[in-house]
Amino acid sequence: FFKQKTAYEMLRSLVGSEMCIRDRRDAAADRVIGASTDEVKRWAVGFCVRKAGYYAIQLYSGHLVLEDIQFAAYQTPESQRDSHQAAMRAERLAEEPLRILVLGQSKSGKSSLINALFGETRAAVDVVPRTRFVEPYLLEREGIPRAIILDTAGYEALGSPADVFSRFREDIADCDLIVLVLSARSAARKADRRLLDEIRNYFAQRPERLMPPCVTVLTHVDQLRPLGQWNPPYDLAHPADEKARQIRDAVQTLAHDLDLAPYQAVVPVCLKPEQLYNVAEALAPAILQAVPDAQRVKYLRCLRQFHKEQYWQRLWQQALNSGRLLLRAGQAWVKQTAGEP
Repeated sequence: FFKQKTAYEMLRSLVGSEMCIRDRRDAAADRVIGASTDEVKRWAVGFCVRKAGYYAIQLYSGHLVLEDIQFAAYQTPESQRDSHQAAMRAERLAEEPLRILVLGQSKSGKSSLINALFGETRAAVDVVPRTRFVEPYLLEREGIPRAIILDTAGYEALGSPADVFSRFREDIADCDLIVLVLSARSAARKADRRLLDEIRNYFAQRPERLMPPCVTVLTHVDQLRPLGQWNPPYDLAHPADEKARQIRDAVQTLAHDLDLAPYQAVVPVCLKPEQLYNVAEALAPAILQAVPDAQRVKYLRCLRQFHKEQYWQRLWQQALNSGRLLLRAGQAWVKQTAGEP
C-alpha cells in the first residue's frame, strides 16, 4: 500500500509539473505572439506614413510617377464624349468659310468693290441658299481667308429701313463681317443710319451674340470737288490740296452721321479699274484687321448650329426609342388578346 501511495504521489507530482511547464510555455508563446502583433502594427503604420510622405512630396513637386499602372492612354467615358464633340466642332470650324455681307444703297458700288477687292469669284448657289435679294459668291484667293461674299440688293428696292432690316435679318444674324458701302455722290445718310441702328439694336437685345465687325467704305471719292483734279495718293492726315481736304471732310462727316466709334475708320476708295485708289493700301488691310473679330463671331455661329443639330439628333433618337417602346407594347397587347403565351 505504501509503495502504491508513493507511486501515486510521484505520478501526480510529475503531471502537475508537466501542466505547469505547459502553462508557462503557452504564456510565453502568447507574449511572443502579442509582441509580434504589436511589431507588425508598428511596421505597417510606419510603412504607410513613409509611403504617404513620399507620394505627397512627389505630387507637390510635380514629379509624381505612377508605378506599375499606365494611365497615359486612359480616358473616362465623359472625357471621350467631350473630346469627340470638341473634335467635331474644330473640324467644322476649320471647314466653315467666313460669311461677308455687303450692304449699301443702289449704285453705291457694291459689285465694283467685290470685283476690285476680291478679284475672281464664282457663283456660290451650291454653297448657300440663294434668295431674291442676296447674291452669294465664293471667294478663294491667296492671302484672304476662304469666304462667302453675300452681295445684297439696294435699299431703294426694299422700302423703309425697317423693311430693309427685316429682309436681311437672317443674313445679318448669320454673317461674320459686314461691309457697308456708301457713295460720296450722295449726301443722304438717313437710310444708312437707320439700318445701322437696327443692326445695333438687334444685337444689343441679344447679349449672347456678338455683333459682326463692320467695315465702312466710301466710294466715288474721285468725283468730289474739284471734279477735274485727281492725282492720288492723298495724305488725308495732312491734306496738301483741295481734293485731299474734300476727301478728309467727307470721311469725317460720314463717321459723324453714322455715329461710328473712333476705332471704326471710314475707308475712302475709287473703284474704277483704270484708277483704283486705296483698295490694296487701306481697304484690304482694314478687312484683314477685322478678321480676328469675325473669326470669333464665326465660332459662336458654328457653336450655335452645332448645339442645334445635337438637340434635334437627341430629340429624334428619343422619338425613335419611344416608338420602339410603343411598338413592343402593341405587340404584347396583340399577343395577349389573341391568347398567345
